[in-house]
Amino acid sequence: MQEKSYSKKSYSDNTLEEESINLLEWDSLKTHLSSFASTEMGKRSILSFVIPSEYEASKRLLNETVEINELEKNLDKSISFSGVFDICRNIEICSKGGVISSSELLEIAKTIAAARNLKKILLDFEQRHYISSFTKNLVDHQNIETIFKKGIESNGRISDNASNEISILRKEFLSKKLERKNIS
Repeated sequence: MQEKSYSKKSYSDNTLEEESINLLEWDSLKTHLSSFASTEMGKRSILSFVIPSEYEASKRLLNETVEINELEKNLDKSISFSGVFDICRNIEICSKGGVISSSELLEIAKTIAAARNLKKILLDFEQRHYISSFTKNLVDHQNIETIFKKGIESNGRISDNASNEISILRKEFLSKKLERKNIS
C-alpha cells in the first residue's frame, strides 16, 4: 500500500509573525472592517493596512484608538465623513493646468468644508494628543470653498453669481432668446 504524501506547509516555514497574522485571519478581518468605512479612501486604507512590527508604532496606533473611542463616547453624534471625496485626481489635473467639471469643483469645496468640521472635532492637543496630530498640518481653504460654492449651484450648473461676465452673458442670451421667440 502506497502512502499519500500531502504537501502541507510546516509551521517552521512561516515566521511567527506570518503565522499569527494567518491565525487572526487578518485579510478577512480587514475586508470586514472595510465594509464599515464611509469613504472609498477609508476602504482602501483599511485593505492595505499592514500590522506594524515595531512596538512604538503599535503603541501609537493603540493610543489613537483609545483617544478616538473616548471622543466618540463624549460626542452627541458620531464622527461623520459625509462630504469627504477623493479629490487627489482632481487636484492633480488642476495642478497640471487641466480642467475638471463643475461637479468635481463642488466635491473639492465639500471636502474642504468636511475637513474643517473634522478638524474642529478632533483638534484638542491637551486631551487628544495623538489624533490631534492628524490635523496639525491641515490648512483651512475656506476662501476656495466659498468661491466654488458661490460660483457653482448644487446641481453642478455654473451660477450667475460666479462672475459679472457670466451674469451679463446669461441675461443677454435670455434676452436674445425671448426676441427670437417673439419674432417667430
